[in-house]
Amino acid sequence: MKLNIINKVLGVGMAALLLTACTDANDWTVDSSKARLFSVSASDIKVDRDMTFVDVDFKTVKGAESYTLEISTDELNDNIEEGGTPNSRIFHFASSEAVESKIATTIYDLKKDTRYYLRVRSDAEGQKSSKWTYYKDSKNRPYFKTKAEQLFSTYTYFAQKIISPKYLKEDEVELHWKNDEGSEVAAVTNLIIQKDGEEVANIPLSDEDIAARQYTVKYADYGFGPETTFTAFLYNNDDKRGQLAITTPKERPAGLHVLDEAGGETIKGLIEGGSGDIIIGIPGSASDDATTDMITVNGFTIPSTVTSVTLYGLAGGIPRLLDFTKEIRCTGDLTKIRFENIQVQTSAKFGGLLYLKDVSNAITVGAIEFEDVTIPQLYQSSLVQLANTPGATVNKLYMNHVDFKKQTDSGTRFIYANANDNVFEDIEINNSTFAVIQNAMFDNNGKGIFKKIVLSDVTLYNCIGKGKYFVSAKNADPAPVVQAYRTIFAKSNGANCRGIQSILNSYEPKSDRDAMIKAAYTFSSSYMTSDFVLETTTDPETGEVKPNFPFYVGTSVSSSTKIMKDPKNGIYTIIDATVEGGDPRWIEPDDD
Repeated sequence: MKLNIINKVLGVGMAALLLTACTDANDWTVDSSKARLFSVSASDIKVDRDMTFVDVDFKTVKGAESYTLEISTDELNDNIEEGGTPNSRIFHFASSEAVESKIATTIYDLKKDTRYYLRVRSDAEGQKSSKWTYYKDSKNRPYFKTKAEQLFSTYTYFAQKIISPKYLKEDEVELHWKNDEGSEVAAVTNLIIQKDGEEVANIPLSDEDIAARQYTVKYADYGFGPETTFTAFLYNNDDKRGQLAITTPKERPAGLHVLDEAGGETIKGLIEGGSGDIIIGIPGSASDDATTDMITVNGFTIPSTVTSVTLYGLAGGIPRLLDFTKEIRCTGDLTKIRFENIQVQTSAKFGGLLYLKDVSNAITVGAIEFEDVTIPQLYQSSLVQLANTPGATVNKLYMNHVDFKKQTDSGTRFIYANANDNVFEDIEINNSTFAVIQNAMFDNNGKGIFKKIVLSDVTLYNCIGKGKYFVSAKNADPAPVVQAYRTIFAKSNGANCRGIQSILNSYEPKSDRDAMIKAAYTFSSSYMTSDFVLETTTDPETGEVKPNFPFYVGTSVSSSTKIMKDPKNGIYTIIDATVEGGDPRWIEPDDD
């Protein structure tokens, strides 16, 4: 009540003061012509770029009668008068609204692939114009850049446009380009090849090349070896019409055997009848639709005569889809199981894609590796499940450039150590994306052991089901080390998901949760969106709200739909410049 009385007294006092100010003469004079108008807010200037034009709009401000917009390829600042650069263009706009309307315009005749600086000022007759407001983009750069023309045919790869895998072959790359609109051919004259910013070749295009809209670059002609990056430019005389960065494929692994499908060979037959290190080369597909050229794999058991298995997708096609209707098992120790440059999925219900179970002796797998692998779905199965007796050990589970799209069942853990003495020594996941995981990501069923789990530059969306865990390592001794660097946890699959469970039965009392949680966890430069919902507890004494199980990622951001382009449809491109993490493939390349 006292506060209300004080407010009323202050209100009366202020009213009296204002009344006095209105009736008494000032001791100074006010020149209304010197009053400066409000400036347009920099955040209210929006730019939508094209090659030769740009759409600009901005919110108006109170009191302004018109606006001046200046654009130039020369840098603008307050020391430069209106129109004071050799390349300045000036535009004036009248404002019919007093407050909060919008000016929208299109500026034509711009140069493509060019930096432009832009500023806006509000004006009114008899008043001093506002200060200039300078446009800045989402990365705080004081300019926008018109788009470069891209005549080359490209392939959508996450947030990038790259050469299609169909055209990128082991010893050459086919460069294809589009027609000019309304013409059967494009106006082009030559192709320039650069490496490390230096010109390697300037190739005149023949009439046949131009008619075919295609040119083949043979790597050996320019000394390009495996995993060499170079850039191709398409020109019409001095006019650049296309640009494409290309990295040559890796060298084939030694000892690779190309799968002869026409001759009746199968992956199952080659492995179950083989010995030593088996490396199967799987030819790519000419079809962009993986399901039209799918290879059905009825599962297989790796015999004790085999020491390692690699399924390797060959360059020169879209990575083939291997559809597993049964799991992969093994009967003895292995140095490695590797999947590279392919797509794999399961389409039947079983334990896991890799299901290490029912062997007579404990086994050790040196490494399970997934590199450049897309996984369209796991149908009611785990990716890797250890479930044998007396035990199985995986020294290293490694994933890099993995794109996991969907788990169809909520009853299955993604990585699962199901039985006593199951051990994952080291799990390392880099530069990868995981979506729609309906259960726990890493689960030991209260029996197995995860010693170390490290995620770096990972995007997770719609992962971890209601009441399920990021890491469940109950009763594990030693407790796991869990680390996440530059990782985005965007939207949980269910409300009240859980963090890290690592409770040892030997710790008493069990009601003292902090004493029981022994996992060493580190989250650095990572993010959690507002729709990633954790199960929490409120401290009755302090009122502090904290996760029931540890889960600290450092930075909370708005919902996944605000920081990503279209996450509901599997497009996780980062649109919030303040978020610097996740799978790097979802970061749009800088066109500057």
